[in-house]
Amino acid sequence: MRREGGMKARTLLLLAAAAIVSVLLIFNTRFMRLTDPGTRCANGQLFCRPVHLLPQEPLHKGHQVAKVEPKTCQLLKLQFAASSEKISILCPNEDNFRPAARVFNSRFSDILPHVVVQPRTDKHIVAALKMAKKEGLMVTVRDGGHNPAGITVHPGAMLIDMSLMNQISVDYDRMTFTTGGGTLWTEVQDKIMHKNVSVVGGGCPTVGTVGLALGGGLSWLSRSKGLVSDNVLQMKVIMPNGSIAMASESTNTELFWGLRGAGGSNFGVVSEATFKLFHAEEMYFAGSPCFPNVTDAAMLQQLLELWSDAVVELQDPRVTLWLVTSNGHRNKPSSPALRVCIALFFDGPVREGAAASQPILSRLGQFADEHPDLMCASFPKICGMAKNPSTRGNVQSVGDWFREGQPYLQGHTFISWSRSMGANKAHIYWKSGFIQEISPVMAKTAADVLFDFDDKNVHPNTTKGLHYQFQIEHLGGAIADKPANHSSYAYRSARILWAIQAYTVYLPTAEQDRLMERWSAEAMAELEPFFSGSYANYADDKLDGWEHKYYGREHYTRLQKLKEAVGGFELFSTRQRVQQAPI
Repeated sequence: MRREGGMKARTLLLLAAAAIVSVLLIFNTRFMRLTDPGTRCANGQLFCRPVHLLPQEPLHKGHQVAKVEPKTCQLLKLQFAASSEKISILCPNEDNFRPAARVFNSRFSDILPHVVVQPRTDKHIVAALKMAKKEGLMVTVRDGGHNPAGITVHPGAMLIDMSLMNQISVDYDRMTFTTGGGTLWTEVQDKIMHKNVSVVGGGCPTVGTVGLALGGGLSWLSRSKGLVSDNVLQMKVIMPNGSIAMASESTNTELFWGLRGAGGSNFGVVSEATFKLFHAEEMYFAGSPCFPNVTDAAMLQQLLELWSDAVVELQDPRVTLWLVTSNGHRNKPSSPALRVCIALFFDGPVREGAAASQPILSRLGQFADEHPDLMCASFPKICGMAKNPSTRGNVQSVGDWFREGQPYLQGHTFISWSRSMGANKAHIYWKSGFIQEISPVMAKTAADVLFDFDDKNVHPNTTKGLHYQFQIEHLGGAIADKPANHSSYAYRSARILWAIQAYTVYLPTAEQDRLMERWSAEAMAELEPFFSGSYANYADDKLDGWEHKYYGREHYTRLQKLKEAVGGFELFSTRQRVQQAPI
């Protein structure tokens, strides 16, 4: 009896302590003075607002905010601790909370959830969803946190951080690999490195493996092997009601359709996915010659048009071209020149790649012949060799150098090349659009957007470290070979994806942030009339009509019906997620 009474006393003491903590947290939240977001905090962060324990406004039109306030994070933590499932729970007052809630885009570093749950098992996810439903909390799921619109965090919601579920198993007999929902592509690459296999995966190593597939997923190998989501064989999903479902081409097919393109925080939590592997004895051939001294809009327009013409003409799906512009002159006002790089990837042997890539090589050779000064400034060593009879061989000019494919003959394996790409964090405005080709009118418009941006009167220290660029990606091939309704990815017939990016890898001042926002908005306003839709994985938090621009009207209506059928609206109705149709 005495022992039993002691246990009751300890339980009451714990509950009393939790109540005191919750009162203090609410007091701090309600009465702490808000700091202006444009000022610097003592710790060097741009935003130093206190954490709001509850959303200050409805989470979304149509979502009924729970009338009963959810328990404080500390009380939720106690409830989980008292259960049989020992789940990692992080609260706003804990040191590890902000790192766990952080996303790739630092623009959203001030958006904080009510609680972060870090599951290790499917049972943990089931328990978390049950708790969220009981407490009236919306749920977001973060696989890699790389979404540029920061939609994996939502104020006052429960964030399920999948980073602890990063297991990987490889079956080389069946040529498949299975990953947990929190695995990053760099972890997959580490696992299969030097095994003569390849995967259709992300170009940036810090992207989530499952998260990329849930938005469709574009890869350097997509033209030859399809989208990342096309190479998913099966997904395990924790449904909103707590049941566990397997989704594939033969099981729960409608759910599988929706997951591959619109699967992020809509229909459940994907805890595991199985992907295809491919034999890769040959080297993947990659190169990226850059023209660092493109000095006027007309020259950039010509490069955009020749790239587009080559993309339209290229028939071999093993060839992939990207074009990236970079505003190096923003950091050096005395040198008003753009840097333009054209990257070529070939899914096969190097020599075959040079032959298959003639449409772009011949055009680049002609461009080089027409701009000898630019070529010699860009490639002085090659220019010197071409002018010297004793060293030039068959290369009479930089144009010949391109026509023979020499810039692209320094190959790398796909894995080793992609591991070197990508930053772990950035402050970025990201917009996108699908097109079929770059018309002369569009090329001129885009060139003018880069060269005519009115930041000439801004102090050079303000523009230092800022990047305004276009990243133009080559689609088609195996992506377009699938029927339009194969998955919820809606733009299989598009030949090109055009991305607009304004970013810095440093913490920007308020003025720098305004400059990046203004340039990206002006660029989108000028180029959106040429676009037919936008890419969900390049989510834009400022995009009007995102529902149909990401998914198309027919697909979006089908997604709404699917989400209604699985009961997803009750838990997964945060920003830029599939919403209920008006009644």
